[in-house]
Amino acid sequence: MDEIENTTTDFIAKKRQRPTIVCTNCRRRKSKCDKARPACGTCVKAGIQESCCYVPDPRTQKKQKALPNGDEMIPYFESTYVDLVPLGFAINQKRSGTSYISPLSAAAARQRDPYLQILEFICMLPKCNRKISKKLVDGTSAEDLSMDTMATNGKAKSAADNLPRSMRHLKKMEQDSLDLESSLTSKHKNMCKHLFEKFGKSHRSDAWTENGNGLPREHMPNASIFFELVWPFYLKNISDLCPIFDTNALESKLRSLYKEGELSGTQSKEGIDDYACFSILLLITSLVQLSISFSKSINNPSAAIIENIESEHYISIVNHCTFRAKNNRKCSLLRVQSMLLLRFYQWCAPDDGDGERLQQSNMLMGAIVSACYSIGIGWHCFSNTGKLVADLTSSLSRPSQMEQTLNEYKRVWSVVINWDRKLSLLTGQSCLVGSTLRAFQESREEISSLHTLKYDHLMQKLASSVSENPRKVDYDFVRRLSGMLKNTIRNDPKKDESNKTLAFEIKIVIILLELSLDHARMVNCELNQDPEDFQECVQSLMEKVLKLTNFCEFHLCIRKDELFTRFYTNKIVDIAFEIVAAIVPSIILRAGRSGEPNLKKVLLEFYRNILTACFNELGTEYYQCFRRMFGSKVLFKTLSYLNEKDPWITILEYLALSDDKEDDPLEYNPLIIQKFWKLYQMKEKDKKVSDIWDACYTPNDSFSFELDVNNLEKYLPFTANTEIRDYDVFSAFFNNASSPFFEKVKELPSTHSVDLPHDTLNNFDYGLLTNDENLYDPLVFLDFFEPQA
Repeated sequence: MDEIENTTTDFIAKKRQRPTIVCTNCRRRKSKCDKARPACGTCVKAGIQESCCYVPDPRTQKKQKALPNGDEMIPYFESTYVDLVPLGFAINQKRSGTSYISPLSAAAARQRDPYLQILEFICMLPKCNRKISKKLVDGTSAEDLSMDTMATNGKAKSAADNLPRSMRHLKKMEQDSLDLESSLTSKHKNMCKHLFEKFGKSHRSDAWTENGNGLPREHMPNASIFFELVWPFYLKNISDLCPIFDTNALESKLRSLYKEGELSGTQSKEGIDDYACFSILLLITSLVQLSISFSKSINNPSAAIIENIESEHYISIVNHCTFRAKNNRKCSLLRVQSMLLLRFYQWCAPDDGDGERLQQSNMLMGAIVSACYSIGIGWHCFSNTGKLVADLTSSLSRPSQMEQTLNEYKRVWSVVINWDRKLSLLTGQSCLVGSTLRAFQESREEISSLHTLKYDHLMQKLASSVSENPRKVDYDFVRRLSGMLKNTIRNDPKKDESNKTLAFEIKIVIILLELSLDHARMVNCELNQDPEDFQECVQSLMEKVLKLTNFCEFHLCIRKDELFTRFYTNKIVDIAFEIVAAIVPSIILRAGRSGEPNLKKVLLEFYRNILTACFNELGTEYYQCFRRMFGSKVLFKTLSYLNEKDPWITILEYLALSDDKEDDPLEYNPLIIQKFWKLYQMKEKDKKVSDIWDACYTPNDSFSFELDVNNLEKYLPFTANTEIRDYDVFSAFFNNASSPFFEKVKELPSTHSVDLPHDTLNNFDYGLLTNDENLYDPLVFLDFFEPQA
């Protein structure tokens, strides 16, 4: 594991003079850097700490200065600024919702890079093309909407009808592209049908409605099964990932919940704590089922009993109990804990999870932070421990329980801070909690497993350095901060006591931040005409890609421990795959600037291995990952057709011959394409399209780079066992997709000849899909797509 992380940042220690200061009471001297402490020990023992203050030592006659802030503690270097959003802050508006494209997301990477902008433009599927949009307006494509119409009218209803409209359209395209006369493609059609229905079923599970007043206790798992099987598994394998409970107190509350249901059939009026406790019960059961399902290492009756618990409607019930109208009027500690556990589940959920761009994370986290403030949870629980007292005017306040309450407050705030910093570093958006605590003193409470609290001041500073002004990020300062953070984590004397899963996650989060910054710096070198740093930028970018994909390979293919936490770490690995898959094509498109003849071929094979690993391991289980597979397949096929020596020249030839500019309003096209078309129309006779592009954007000859492709091949991950897979999901799906580029690419002079096999499923064992009577068995098919350990 340590071999993967082979880059460190070295810092030169600078010797500082430490002038002393003197206490006015006892004349005790101490160094100036200790002034953060309110009083010296002598004054505290004497009981005169209120009058304890410090003045400069008269023997040194040195003037006292203010304490240095975080910026002054870091050595000064000349700064390099990068613009993460050169086109501005993008807002994505659809009829289904509006979202902000955060500066560190995969979508932002595609928008900041002109090469990726144009690639995305020519990879548009027919449903996104303006011509088809016009047909839909004119009513000539009503047949394409028949599936939606039937679902609306109730004439035909299947699980797949619960999917979003865009996914139903892709399902129809996949089915229509199959050759029904071939038995192989006919079976593949059945495979598509069942995969779409599998994900549609998870959407349909949200259709639970309340059938009366009070808690739906009929959905509670059996008490003996829960406390003998589910609860011990949760304590052993999951609780440390989200340590927000006093587990003894929580177990007592859960037992009381079962006991109250057994005492009387008609339950008295429930309060917000009853709904919160009920939600926690269902969430714990769902999390244990996820852990067992994704570990694939248990084969005993106990695991089978847990997996057979009917939990289809658990999450929709939890959402109802958490956000019911009356519950939003009041808050309690247990309700905050239930919301945090729901936030934890949404991160891990394989069906829809956090949705696009982690939007659900930010919305729920905002509610959680506000709820914490409303019940008195904050940094003051650490900085003013003895000042948290019970309100004696309330008859229910118990001063004797304040110590236990304070410990739970600390646990909750630790988890809230951890999630807030992690989401900010992943998205580039501002932290919801803008303050931090530098002088953190680790105590004996059960919060030591969240090791990030000890260096939260570095995480908060790193996150704010990006989010405060994404258009002008100090690249060198951020890199030094990330280096300090990594060194602090690496040199932590108690790092072996911290949770390995959370440590693995924070490593990937930091590398993802550095990857996005390196990509933005590469683009900025081109925009600012800085060819000297361009070579270093591309090499650094490729280094981060290799490091990140090696972490992903370690998690999916090599790591055999921590199997019961794989359901949690799969999420950060999926985010890493998404961002890497968005950035790697930018290097492939620039391969013509390198003098290495096989660079495009090697990188394209590497890119294919990344996509294959992602969609085979995660795409059949995670809905958002499955959705990305279709666009990724079109993008990969597009890259395959590009010229081997200079891939970008093929795209320029297509843009020169494209007639979209005549049929579409220019406002629908990227600005860089509009500029290229205008220069092309004014070009001189026999002028090359590459010269027009150089005049439009950047002279390619000035921005060359080398990656040592022969040596690079030795360190590319996902190269082993790529040929022995029984079934390749990425190769099987969406092979007959069409786009305007595919219709014209074969006519272009620089096109690379791609011989796609007619039978794309010839390496698949179709015996898996039949039973003894040679009939298709859908259960065997669904079992086939279970994730492997």
